Amino acid sequence: MRTTVTTLGTLAAAALLAVAGTTSAQAAQGVLTVNGVDHVNPSGCIAVSGEADYFTVANGTDTTARIHSGPDCSGGLTNVVGRGNIQEVYGASVFIP
Repeated sequence: MRTTVTTLGTLAAAALLAVAGTTSAQAAQGVLTVNGVDHVNPSGCIAVSGEADYFTVANGTDTTARIHSGPDCSGGLTNVVGRGNIQEVYGASVFIP
């Protein structure tokens, strides 16, 4: 009985992972402009510089842009630029969920 329950639990977990693995990430819709460079339908991390500095973000996407102090979206969160906003921010990278 214990083996049957364990096997069924394992099969259920495998089926759940298989279904979850078939969903794909969605890019933000719109244009994110970072220091004058347009990123159409961006997603993930956008490198700005190797170290933190001031730069301008114009967020024309349907989601928020998260500004990180380190490269590759590492370090602390320094700012959030909402949809439709333009801001001068301080950081080294921008993350779009």
